[in-house]
Amino acid sequence: MIFLLLAVATVTPELPKEGLATAAIQQAVDTVAAAGGGRVLLPKGNYETGGIMLKDGVTIELPEGCTLLGSTNIADYVAFSRLAPDAPDFFVEVPDAQARLANCYAVVGAVRAKNVALVGKGVIDGRGQAALAQGKGNLAPGRWRNVIFYDCRNVTVEDVTLRDPATWTCYFKECVGVAVRRVTVDAHANHNNDGIDIDAKDVIIEDCRIDSTDDGICLKSDNPNFVTENVLVRNCRVASNCSFLKLGTAGRGGFRNCRFERCTLVPCRISPIHDWGGPMAERGITNRLTGLEGIAVESVDGGVCEKIRFSDIDMTAGCVQTPIFIRLGRRNCHPSGKNGTLEDVVIERVYGKSASRTASSITGVPGLRVKGVTLRDINLMVMSGGTEEDVAKIVPEVERRYPQNMMFETVLPAYGLYVRHADGVRLENVSFILMQGDEKRRNVVADDAEIVWQ
Repeated sequence: MIFLLLAVATVTPELPKEGLATAAIQQAVDTVAAAGGGRVLLPKGNYETGGIMLKDGVTIELPEGCTLLGSTNIADYVAFSRLAPDAPDFFVEVPDAQARLANCYAVVGAVRAKNVALVGKGVIDGRGQAALAQGKGNLAPGRWRNVIFYDCRNVTVEDVTLRDPATWTCYFKECVGVAVRRVTVDAHANHNNDGIDIDAKDVIIEDCRIDSTDDGICLKSDNPNFVTENVLVRNCRVASNCSFLKLGTAGRGGFRNCRFERCTLVPCRISPIHDWGGPMAERGITNRLTGLEGIAVESVDGGVCEKIRFSDIDMTAGCVQTPIFIRLGRRNCHPSGKNGTLEDVVIERVYGKSASRTASSITGVPGLRVKGVTLRDINLMVMSGGTEEDVAKIVPEVERRYPQNMMFETVLPAYGLYVRHADGVRLENVSFILMQGDEKRRNVVADDAEIVWQ
């Protein structure tokens, strides 16, 4: 093995042009770690690799012109459960859960490392189409991500392009101290192609560009003893065929003090998995390149959800079916038996237009109420076409259903906002402007809810 030493603790490995480069890259990482930390600078070129694991103090730099091609053989990766065999498993009854460590594999990642980074203007191509061709599609185990960090401290990912993952693209699980800057994600190779998934504390995500078949930027909380908190997402351009900016669905520990600022929501470049314009035409959806919810705040798994802020969200591209979706439900309970909470949410300065007749909503379930939601300076053009039959429809509770805008299986009886089982909902300078067409529904409908207009 030949290493070029550019400086103290900086290594450029010589990588094979054919076959796997995994061993050469990993040996370079180990060498730098043994020297007390530093940089592994990869050469330009295309290199196939299985799982590369960062260690304390190591930065991998992918320069422009360098592409890591994820192996299409799952045997070339190591399940994170083998690297952290003592980690608790919260998914004993759900063996195919995407967040389960036994289902976590990555082209580049780390387990219980500190001060690690992945930087540079190069590319990680997961080649996730190969997993789909192998029959590993929606919710299937045995798929690799482009990037995963588990239980790490002080993680940086900057400038890289991540494309074509086999499942979620970039995942931070139970980490503390995460910075993601100027990252580009293009994720349309397979089902469950989320852009960036955050299950971490003390996080900043900024100036990123996401184009994903599944959720764009999604906060998660799978460990009931770990709350995702102190998260700032700002200045990102997000395209999604599902939820653009989301907290949930997994919310076992919950979310606290999370902010999304100055984000622009745009159409995906393609939609190879979802065709919302076909089966959902009765909701007025005619464009395949739309996503389900612009802003989604969900607490359905027993965790807390509090001190959540969204501001300056641009939906004017008209690719969002339902601008705002807030849901407190009982899909799961915390192991202690307690139900989830959802309170102290502020959404302000949101502008745009909807791409379906499914209105925004704020809903709890009987005995489990949303508390303290403020919508301020909201200006949305919304789709008309609601009928007298829509007004008369009974909206089912569906307490345990997967939360998303279509969960009620009906067009809601409001064209702007539907509120149910909620207290302290404040609407300040909120406008829902009908686009051209007939409309029989009311602007805002409250069902067992307290709404204050200002």
